Amino acid sequence: MNTFSVMRVACAALLASSSLAVLADGPSYTYAEVGPGWVDLDVSGVSTKSGYFGGFSAEFTDNIYASASFEEYDFDFFDLQIIKAGIGYRLPMNDRTDMNFELAYNELDVEVADTDGIRGTVGVRSRSTSNFETRAYAGYVADSDNGSYVLGVEGNLLFTDNIGLTVQFETYEFDINLGRVGLRFIF
Repeated sequence: MNTFSVMRVACAALLASSSLAVLADGPSYTYAEVGPGWVDLDVSGVSTKSGYFGGFSAEFTDNIYASASFEEYDFDFFDLQIIKAGIGYRLPMNDRTDMNFELAYNELDVEVADTDGIRGTVGVRSRSTSNFETRAYAGYVADSDNGSYVLGVEGNLLFTDNIGLTVQFETYEFDINLGRVGLRFIF
């Protein structure tokens, strides 16, 4: 599936979910999350590996928030660590849907090669119903030598006002594909 098709499907899902927003609060930007993750590298001889992820987001004002995350995956000959830390701005589109802009430090560490860079994304986040949130985003990650487009989608099923299940998919130009399933604790 090409990048354009993935983006069309993600945008259609977000628009459909935001149109279902009836009697729901807006999305939350103050939470912590943790769980298992999977990575698939588009490299000959490397298979899908499992690992873990953890992260948080904290809202400072009605529109500004900070976020950070850490992931680690163990391969036979190396470990992959992904670290992100940044700041975001949310622009409400209506009571339940926000457009968000994030700028972050992004590090991919593969033991022998360490790429530090800047990551910028633009996304849409919606609280479709009282117990379901969605998000889709697109952006660019650049270091001193290279750059990659990044695409992501996530869904959060809330069991209570404070605990939910998060399911996330993110890809760096379909060369590094990440899947995450975890618990989200909302504050």
